[in-house]
Amino acid sequence: MTSLPRKQQGLALGYLLGLVALLAVLGAVIAQDSGIKQSALQQKRATDALVAQALIIRNGLFLCQVSYPAGGASGGTDNRFPASTTDIRNADCPGAPGVNVFSGVSDVSYPKRIEGFSEWALTNDGTGVSITATMDSASDTNAQNAIQVAVRELGTWQTSTTATTFTYFIKQ
Repeated sequence: MTSLPRKQQGLALGYLLGLVALLAVLGAVIAQDSGIKQSALQQKRATDALVAQALIIRNGLFLCQVSYPAGGASGGTDNRFPASTTDIRNADCPGAPGVNVFSGVSDVSYPKRIEGFSEWALTNDGTGVSITATMDSASDTNAQNAIQVAVRELGTWQTSTTATTFTYFIKQ
């Protein structure tokens, strides 16, 4: 077997090193693109969850009203809705103690907690009835962007935001 002359060996090694460098650059570009796509996907999931869960919770509260129209002593300003709570999944329908807003009046389960947000809180006071999800981290740009898109999808007349919260008005 004959070996290549020294000059040709150096040339082949140069091509090989150039190919390795090109593959490294290509791998870095693909990895960066993948990170951007992953971030966009996380934001889309959070946006979809905010919108869907706000509507599921609203419908659960309205179903309580239809099922128990007399309401009851809920402790809130509007006795047709549950009293204010920091975790709505445990709220009972007014006028039906022990009947949970979700599991008690329908087959709809309480939605899974949204990644990057707290459980939904319910406010029932003189300003109306609303639900609020708070970001876990004020610096989470995916959550911040998800809030802004959710506001556009649901409408500014039905929503309110701060730097870290998304509020959906059930009744104003």
